[in-house]
Amino acid sequence: MGSILVFLDADCIVGKKWLENLTKPLILEGAFAAYGGSTDVEQTRWSSMEHRYEESTVEGYSKGGYTQMGDTKNLAVRKNVFEKLGGFDELFRFSGDTDFGLRLIDAGYKIRYVSGSEVQHHFKATLRRIIRDKFRHGFWGVKVYARHKKHLVIYGRVLHEVKLSAIFLLASILFFSAGIVITTGLATAFKLISTISTISSVFMLIGANHTTVPIIKHGLTDYNVYGLIHSAAWRCGALWYVLKNPKVWGKI
Repeated sequence: MGSILVFLDADCIVGKKWLENLTKPLILEGAFAAYGGSTDVEQTRWSSMEHRYEESTVEGYSKGGYTQMGDTKNLAVRKNVFEKLGGFDELFRFSGDTDFGLRLIDAGYKIRYVSGSEVQHHFKATLRRIIRDKFRHGFWGVKVYARHKKHLVIYGRVLHEVKLSAIFLLASILFFSAGIVITTGLATAFKLISTISTISSVFMLIGANHTTVPIIKHGLTDYNVYGLIHSAAWRCGALWYVLKNPKVWGKI
């Protein structure tokens, strides 16, 4: 049995020296895990945006030749370490590799980022698929954040806005209901408050504070539009998780 486990997604193609390059830090340098990244094959409008986002995410969570990424599309890890940590948590239908990567770090291990061992990723992105996948990642992202708060500060900021959007949404429903029931002059005021609360909820839910500013500055570029769609879908997924699991409310 091998002492190193290597993970690769079914929609990825590897180069001739991919395995050698990816596992070199584990074999020659004593590293415990390594991640190689990916390049875009399709080069379609949406797949290009998706890979550009992935690259920025890897850069954001990488420093000094190491990364927090545990993406299974291109990952190598020592078998004894994988087994010691219990492998992937089967409670996660999505983002289980992110959870595993952060558990590696919490256990004192590091993940080497290996340039030159990228795989070619056939991600046939469509608008519908991006919305679906980001919604799912947002849904399970809440669970990841509840377990790994100290590593996911950005998640915390986003989820704070998701909580505010839920509060504003609830307020809009209550005030609108009151405006229908009450026949006095207060009805108009309640409906006005409800409208403001609804707008505030949408503002928070699409992350308008950081997604619309680039659009205002640079126009409706593909990447700015992608960022808005990504943000809204992720936050909607996170909101759905919170609504379905009220007990997690105090953990985010």
